[in-house]
Amino acid sequence: MRNFFNSLSVGLSKTDEELMELVKKNNQLAFRKLFDKYQGLLMGFVYGFVKNKEIAEELVQKSFMKLYDHRQSFDSSKKFKTWLWTIAKNNALDHIKKKKEQLLEDYLRPDQSGDFDIVGSIEDVNYNLINMILEKETKQYILNLLDKLPLDQREAIYLKFASDMSLKEIGEVMNKSEGAVKSLIFRGKKSLEKIIGESKNE
Repeated sequence: MRNFFNSLSVGLSKTDEELMELVKKNNQLAFRKLFDKYQGLLMGFVYGFVKNKEIAEELVQKSFMKLYDHRQSFDSSKKFKTWLWTIAKNNALDHIKKKKEQLLEDYLRPDQSGDFDIVGSIEDVNYNLINMILEKETKQYILNLLDKLPLDQREAIYLKFASDMSLKEIGEVMNKSEGAVKSLIFRGKKSLEKIIGESKNE
């Protein structure tokens, strides 16, 4: 009986890394907890690469399957979220390369079926970007703005504000130093400010 109630409480007070240690022991409830926690957020991230909802769903499923298959290789001293995002990014890029459906420079270019809420995730952008963005009142507008940025700036900004990662975590995903990531985000935000200012004067 004690084991039953202990199983029900899995995840209530455990970190992602602790849950992964349970997953290594084939704990399905811990795996489900991680899946439920990150499925939606990861879906938005992967969709930014492939711009197709069904394909994004398949790649998210594939990412979690790969996570489970390679669960024993997880290093609990590392961040789980960074590991998962790296798996998903690699899956998305592999898909693009194999299917030749997208060029890498089209990364994060939305199509008309895009429906992911990036506006709600950008909480601390400087230079009064939020106020200017909200005047447009559309998610599509934000996605179009990101589309005008260089690839590395787009990826850094998306990871920071849509995935809520630290500079260190973003650096691990992008294979860049924290300083380089910080610079990309700064330049990206300055570029967005300029683009928004120009659009307001049109």
